[in-house]
Amino acid sequence: MQPATSLQSLYLRYFAKPSHHRKLFRHLVQAKVRRIVQLGLTDGSLSQRLISLALHVQSTERIRFAGVDLFEGRRNANTVLSLKEAHRRLQSDKAEVRLVPGEPVTALTRLANELRGTDLVVISADTAEPNLASCWHLLSRILHKDSQIWREEAGTKGAGFQVLGPADIRDRTPARKGRAA
Repeated sequence: MQPATSLQSLYLRYFAKPSHHRKLFRHLVQAKVRRIVQLGLTDGSLSQRLISLALHVQSTERIRFAGVDLFEGRRNANTVLSLKEAHRRLQSDKAEVRLVPGEPVTALTRLANELRGTDLVVISADTAEPNLASCWHLLSRILHKDSQIWREEAGTKGAGFQVLGPADIRDRTPARKGRAA
């Protein structure tokens, strides 16, 4: 995968379809995002665009991308992106791409220490709420003070993103009881 050109960057930020992705792309450029985690890759097109645009913005620094998806384990066979195909599409010399099959909570449990310092988390609309409820405390571990979580929501008036910061995640994290001595 090659970095986006200046023209592609302009297109993604102002003319891309679906239109709600434009704000996400503009944030990626403004915040100079280097570390991205995506929960739910669906067909992989958003992942490709995120990596390509991040490579364009950070031409000298290495981009780190972690994608968590069920891949072949999805129930809906129409949107299946195989793990092998996702690796083929997203691999780049200038980006470190890590794809993890499985439910978000199990994948984040395994990767939480490696993902510390994540700048951007993108959660697809396909990710079920029960799966997310058990992920909030893990997400709070990987974020820094300037990180943002962009959660895609499919509504009756069209799709959009809910933007959450580290403080919002801490509010969603259930209070944990201390260990017994």
